[in-house]
Amino acid sequence: MRRRGFTLIEVIVCIAIGTSLATLATTTFLRMRATMRRVNARLEMHNTARFVFQRLRADLLAMQQDAALWLESDAGTGAGDATVRLVFLRGKTDTTDFSHDLEYGVYTTLNTDLVWAQWRWDQDTRRLCAGASSTVREWTMAADWTSPDGHNFRDRRFRNLPQPRRAAGVDCRTTLDDNRFGSPDPRDVGDFTDLDANTLPTTRGVTAMTIELVLADGSSVSVDGTADRVVALDGAFIDGRVTAAAAPHRRRPRLVRVRMTMHDAPTALTQDFAFSFATPDPLPGTP
Repeated sequence: MRRRGFTLIEVIVCIAIGTSLATLATTTFLRMRATMRRVNARLEMHNTARFVFQRLRADLLAMQQDAALWLESDAGTGAGDATVRLVFLRGKTDTTDFSHDLEYGVYTTLNTDLVWAQWRWDQDTRRLCAGASSTVREWTMAADWTSPDGHNFRDRRFRNLPQPRRAAGVDCRTTLDDNRFGSPDPRDVGDFTDLDANTLPTTRGVTAMTIELVLADGSSVSVDGTADRVVALDGAFIDGRVTAAAAPHRRRPRLVRVRMTMHDAPTALTQDFAFSFATPDPLPGTP
């Protein structure tokens, strides 16, 4: 009996069908993978936004309304290097009550309830950064430093705690760095320099940022990095001594609104997020 094989046409048809099925399967797989990447990217952005919301909310709930506050915007050179920052004083739970070091025969208190907090957006790196100043800065003078009265402070230990400020001054850097001792030691830094060094990236891929403060008098101020602007707000008295219409407590934020845009480069996805945070009352019983 003579066996019959496949004809050339049958082979070509089988190859064509196989190729079509393989192409369809590959296309479907690539589309599904791209869809999953987009879903994962969007999920990651939402998780990141939730983290920002929770951390920023915790900071703002601890805001001290009796201290200075700054909302600043630096447009930079206009080549994508803008900066937006919010700086305020917040409460902090003590982690150290007393030191074990003796100075002048007594134990020295190291604890503090207050630290300066900063949220900063850097356009060039597309990062949202956050941080707080050190609860205490201690260092020993390593070089000769003679005071006007002729006393040399070499080998003497210095200690500097965050200093609360009611008057905001012209900007946060000038005001907060005013509490350095003025020695030549590089570790002798003010509150702003220390705060900026402790401000670390928390979120990447942020391409736009707007921070708006709704004040107690009903007005609002906002910055977004498109222009240079410094909003310096004085702290409010907490004992009711200020009652004038233009009192500092009427220029304190009652609501903080944050709008940010996140971008995922691999998937070309862009997502906008907006948050609103109520702040502590400026004064007990103040409307």
